[in-house]
Amino acid sequence: MNASEELAAAVQELEGEGWAIQWNGVSYAVRPGSVRREVQAGQDGELEVWDTLKVIARTAVFGATAPGMREEVAFQGRPYRIEGIEMVPGGGTLTLLLVHAA
Repeated sequence: MNASEELAAAVQELEGEGWAIQWNGVSYAVRPGSVRREVQAGQDGELEVWDTLKVIARTAVFGATAPGMREEVAFQGRPYRIEGIEMVPGGGTLTLLLVHAA
């Protein structure tokens, strides 16, 4: 088993913990990773709080089509926009960088 297969197997073991994103009305098992909160200047010059969340998922949970850049998903009932997608060499898993402007 290569490293990407081992990572996918480890993520699959964690899927039973109940974490999921909702995309197009369907729930997909994920594993939450790091969370970051930052303050940025908005378009009107006012300060905005941005929450960034990374989630990891097996590519197999999405079937033939995974969510793409700038698409909207929900995590724990909160809307996020996909601002980054990372894939490991060899496939098997992907990491989504989700952003919520509060």
